Amino acid sequence: MKKAFFFLLVLLFLGGFPVSSDAEIYTIYFNGTVQSVGSELTGGGIVPGDPVAGQFSYDTALPDLAPGGDYGWYQPSPDQLFSVSMGSGFSAISSNSNIHIENNNAMFSSNSMGISTWTIDCADTLNGRAVEKFSFAMFKNTSDGAFLPGDSLPTGDDLQSLMTDPSLYYLAGMAFECGPSGCPSDINDRVVRWDISSFHYEETSDIPEPSTLLLLACGLLGLAAVAGKRLKTAATVRIHR
Repeated sequence: MKKAFFFLLVLLFLGGFPVSSDAEIYTIYFNGTVQSVGSELTGGGIVPGDPVAGQFSYDTALPDLAPGGDYGWYQPSPDQLFSVSMGSGFSAISSNSNIHIENNNAMFSSNSMGISTWTIDCADTLNGRAVEKFSFAMFKNTSDGAFLPGDSLPTGDDLQSLMTDPSLYYLAGMAFECGPSGCPSDINDRVVRWDISSFHYEETSDIPEPSTLLLLACGLLGLAAVAGKRLKTAATVRIHR
């Protein structure tokens, strides 16, 4: 009777947790060079031609916050950072970011995957100004076909296809905060833009399945049951002695 009850309890426990597939986590690394430096940022040590390197991460289980076949909007977790370094020593890290995928031939002449960020942790400044926002986007003309499905983030196969796509082009930059006298009329005066010469990706890890955690829990329950039975048997032997 006790065994049947325990078996039923395990079944109920199993039924309470849906089994889902692992989420793939990707880190994208990119390299490039500074293209232009805004007029209010010149003289700060960053000049056109300086090297740029950066990275950002996401996992494919992120929910689409704006469901629709032509558009996707995702928010990576704060530990999936977006970081950029420029020149010989400047660097900045964002603890929050948005990823958006746009495939809308009726409104735009290109399809894209863009990364925008906020909440910048930046010890370095340029002409006394901290970074306000990062942006990184990959584009292709609509005549070259759809960019990516809007209802999911790119997997390894998608990224591999992008890396070898000759029609792909980039738009990337870093906006700095306004000066003491206010914001310039032209935002480009406080923006550093760079081009992307290459990027690659790594699949860094998997998120454990609920089913995997469930198996671990069941294993622990089994060990506890065996240990309890042994203790009961040992106590019975001592009593009979």
